[in-house]
Amino acid sequence: MKKVFVSLSECMPGMQMAESIYNEYGAVIVAENTILDDHIIKKLDNLGHHSFRVMEQPEDIIVSNDAESFNIQYNENVDEIKNILHEISIGNNINTKSINNMSDSIISRINENRDVVGCINQIRSVDEYTYTHGINVSLLCMLIGKWMKLPPDKLKAVVQAGLLHDIGKTKILPDILSKPSELTEEEYEEIKKHTVHGYRLLESNGSFSKDICMAVLMHHEREDGTGYPVGLKADKIHEFAKIIAVADIYDAMTSDRAYREKESPFMLQGKHYRHT
Repeated sequence: MKKVFVSLSECMPGMQMAESIYNEYGAVIVAENTILDDHIIKKLDNLGHHSFRVMEQPEDIIVSNDAESFNIQYNENVDEIKNILHEISIGNNINTKSINNMSDSIISRINENRDVVGCINQIRSVDEYTYTHGINVSLLCMLIGKWMKLPPDKLKAVVQAGLLHDIGKTKILPDILSKPSELTEEEYEEIKKHTVHGYRLLESNGSFSKDICMAVLMHHEREDGTGYPVGLKADKIHEFAKIIAVADIYDAMTSDRAYREKESPFMLQGKHYRHT
């Protein structure tokens, strides 16, 4: 039987644990091969374990994969992103535990048959764009990474990089970030600094790999050298940065913004798309 990640909100009595869960002292809370029931699921929730591996269910066993489950987890992640960005904006460190939990919850969706892109499109909100964008990009990075057959460690890293790619915007003036019209050239130059700000935040934190840091730094670089902050080309750009760039632009162009309506990605062939 195949082992798959699931989030706690998707767990149902009758599922079989595919790994042992431990408490902070190393004691087993739930042993591998345990059959879940309501009591065990509640116990895991109370102890803060929100995603883990279970044995893949046969086709004739219905697992809760409906849109409501997706929306609940999505909104929880958005609230968590709000808290993380607020803490950084007032000078506190990045909550690495929250980033780990969110990336695990996103990866737990990898074996679902649902149209993740369709769910993202239904949930988008103009007012919440600053917060939902990071979640959307990380979900899209997860899908792209799956298509590329990235190994689990790289997949988790690119999902985390997707969550964090715009974290440097916490160092940009809110008046520029929330401006309801097109940016001036001076404002655009200022907002372009967010990639360097993000890199420095992650590097100084010390909990994130070089791959994640470089992905955040380079996610606005472009194959032809027209990107920023350095103007790197082709194979000089980190693989994760290229994945994020695709996810980032797709989510930006297909979202309604305060200063423009969303566009179809199929209508933009040959057009220059300036995105911050």
